[in-house]
Amino acid sequence: MDELNFILPEPPKPPRGARRPSAPSMRSTAGVFVAAFVILVMLFNAPSLFSSAKYSLTHSESDDNEQLTREYRALYGYREPSRPSAVEVAEAAPVPAPIAGISQTNSISIAKIGINAPIIQIQTTDNKTVLKSLKNGVVLYPGSGNPGGGSTTVIIGHSSSDLPRNQYSSIFALLDRLQPNDLVKISFGGREYTYQVRGSKRGSVQQILDSGLAGDLVLSSCWPVGSDQGRIAVVANLIR
Repeated sequence: MDELNFILPEPPKPPRGARRPSAPSMRSTAGVFVAAFVILVMLFNAPSLFSSAKYSLTHSESDDNEQLTREYRALYGYREPSRPSAVEVAEAAPVPAPIAGISQTNSISIAKIGINAPIIQIQTTDNKTVLKSLKNGVVLYPGSGNPGGGSTTVIIGHSSSDLPRNQYSSIFALLDRLQPNDLVKISFGGREYTYQVRGSKRGSVQQILDSGLAGDLVLSSCWPVGSDQGRIAVVANLIR
C-alpha cells in the first residue's frame, strides 16, 4: 500500500514592511494590573465616595456650622463675654506666672489617635469666626471653662470638612477610638493638664443631652464622619 504523505501548507508570509506581533511588554502588563487595582478600590469604596460627594453637593460648611453652634449652645450653654468695668479690672486677681520652660502656645495632644493641634480661643460663635478658627486647629467653645478652671472645658474640631482641606480638616475623625483610661494632654496658659477619658456618647444632640454626659473636659465633633446626622462627645476628667 502506497504511503500517504500529508504536506502541510506553509503559513502565509506577512506583507513586506509589516511588523511581527510581539509579546505584551512589562509596562503594558503593569498598566493593566494598576488599572484593575484602581477599579477594585473604587468599587470597594463606592458607598463612602458617593456619600462624601452627596454631602458636598447637598450641604454647606456654613450651614452645618451654624447648626452645630446652635446645638452646642443647647448642650453646654453659652453667654456672651461681658467687658469688665475699671473697678473689676483693678480688683481682678493677677494671672499666675507661667511655669518656666513651658511654651505659651495652647495645644491639645492625644497620642493614641495621633492628635497634636493648637487650641484656638474665640469670643463669639459668629459663623465666620468659628469657620476661620477651625481651619487653624481646634476651638475652645466660647462660654465654656478654661482648662484647669474648675468648670467643664468644651473643645470642638472637624471630623470632616469641605474642600480645600488641610491638616485640621479631620482632626477629630478618630474620636470614636478613644476608650476609658486613655489620656488627653492639654497645654494652656503655660501650664500642663492631663485628662483621663471616662466615656463617650454618639447620637443626636437630644440623646447626648438625655445621657447626662458630663466631666471636666468634653471633646466633640459631627458624627459619623462626612455627615451631620449626629454628634460624638468624649468626656474626660482632670487627673493632674
